[in-house]
Amino acid sequence: MSPPAETLSTLNRALDVLEAFTPDQPVWGLSALSRELGIGKASLHRLLRNLEQRGYLRQDEDSKQYRLGYAVLRISQAAIVQTPTEVAQPFLRELARSVGEQTTLWVLDGQHAVCVAKVSGRQALRTHTDLGAREPALLIASGRCLLMDHAVDDLEGFDAAEARWLARFPAIRDNGYELSHGDRWGDVHAAAAPIRDHEGRLVAAIGVSAAATRFGEAELLAAASAVSETAAAVTVALGGAGRRTSA
Repeated sequence: MSPPAETLSTLNRALDVLEAFTPDQPVWGLSALSRELGIGKASLHRLLRNLEQRGYLRQDEDSKQYRLGYAVLRISQAAIVQTPTEVAQPFLRELARSVGEQTTLWVLDGQHAVCVAKVSGRQALRTHTDLGAREPALLIASGRCLLMDHAVDDLEGFDAAEARWLARFPAIRDNGYELSHGDRWGDVHAAAAPIRDHEGRLVAAIGVSAAATRFGEAELLAAASAVSETAAAVTVALGGAGRRTSA
């Protein structure tokens, strides 16, 4: 039996409230959030109080503004346990140290790639990716690595501009890595490689990104070689068959 429509509506509003809290907007007051979500203050206040009582929100006693509560951490940790984040973290750090640029770990969520771990580069001018960043998978190198096992016929809903990336899948499988020459952001170049688990399933992708001014073709290919080696090492650590492919 489906839940009553009123219950679903309340659930959706509660999720809208939680999703309003982002790295760029970590704090909300009642009035501002009411305007943002189009929910009346009385109804919103009840939602906020319920979420606060469950630990998903907390309210500052002085400012009366809300921010995410610690219960969110429990859920996020449960989600991260399902990814190779813990295994990959030391490899990400070593890769960032060796190439001097930001390294990231991505997993697939539908047709989007989500960043679940990152290590910043040491350059003064460096690329920046937020944890939890969600990008169209076809438009970033790591995302295409995550999609490469899919048959083209399985991927629906892409427009003509996106469909051209599908033709790259055979080369990604052959090379063991993918490159981005400003595909998503014109001033950022990147290299990425896939990670598999003990059953051979694609579970994540590692990416290295840098300002295009520092990542010319030679540097980009060197980064592809390094990220391929790292992805292979993580695959082995997960019990899979590592593959080391020179870029």
